[in-house]
Amino acid sequence: MEEYISKWVHEIKLPITALNIISEDIEDYTVASSVKNETEKINFLVNSIIYGSRATVASEDIFIKEENLGNIVKKSIKNNSFFLIKNKIEVVTSNLNYNIYSDGKWIIYVIDQLINNAIKYSKEKGKIEFYAEDNREYIKLCIKDNGIGIEKEDIERIFNKGFTGSNGRNKVYKSTGMGLYFTKKVLNKLEHEISVESIKGEYTLFNIYFYKISDYLKVTKM
Repeated sequence: MEEYISKWVHEIKLPITALNIISEDIEDYTVASSVKNETEKINFLVNSIIYGSRATVASEDIFIKEENLGNIVKKSIKNNSFFLIKNKIEVVTSNLNYNIYSDGKWIIYVIDQLINNAIKYSKEKGKIEFYAEDNREYIKLCIKDNGIGIEKEDIERIFNKGFTGSNGRNKVYKSTGMGLYFTKKVLNKLEHEISVESIKGEYTLFNIYFYKISDYLKVTKM
């Protein structure tokens, strides 16, 4: 199944690229913007499929090495730049110049999912902050948005497979309940922890913990 999905993703990327090129030639700005918007949504979903399928199998595709956290965050922001600009989301980064031990491509996938969630549940004058804190045992990446927040009773279940909660059941947002499930699954494989804090109507804060090398080597090998 993973091989089939990989082949399908490779093939579907070709018409996606073609649609992006076509959208640039459309003279009507409104139509061109709409086509670009839907194309980017398809591209995000396709990437989610391939990484989601890999997350459910063995860990042969995981390569742990030293990575710069700031560079990883920048790449993810760039991946989502179209939607961030379109939705007028302010992005603030600070104190991210730390080296961590992880697999960069998987962490980018995780951050992509969290950014997508923040955009989906943003309010007017949306804002996403990225910053890190240096603890004795780990580097903590904090991703905070000022969106609609999460109901208190939903917080403990947001990483459950298929769980959409009260936000996801709202017809405006259309959640599948799979993004955060795969996020947690990937982080489990990488032996990183994630926690979430939220106040309904005010903010949501995701914290990802990257253990320092002396502690990381104590973790059971995958």
